[in-house]
Amino acid sequence: DSLRKVANNLLEQLKKGEANFEKKAGEINTDGTKSTGGDLGWFDEKTMVPQFTKAVFGATEKGIVNNVVETDY
Repeated sequence: DSLRKVANNLLEQLKKGEANFEKKAGEINTDGTKSTGGDLGWFDEKTMVPQFTKAVFGATEKGIVNNVVETDY
């Protein structure tokens, strides 16, 4: 649950403009996107897990996803 707390704190910092997404992704990501500043590249609705797909493709505005999305990853 501490990971959720870290994610929620970071999301709040991003929403307030207190943090830079690319910089933070380069600092804390543990996957292959660390070196690309969190950039996932192009993907379609069938590429990602359902929870993530719903959050991304269900967004009604461009920008930050409004809530932390929990997946197995």
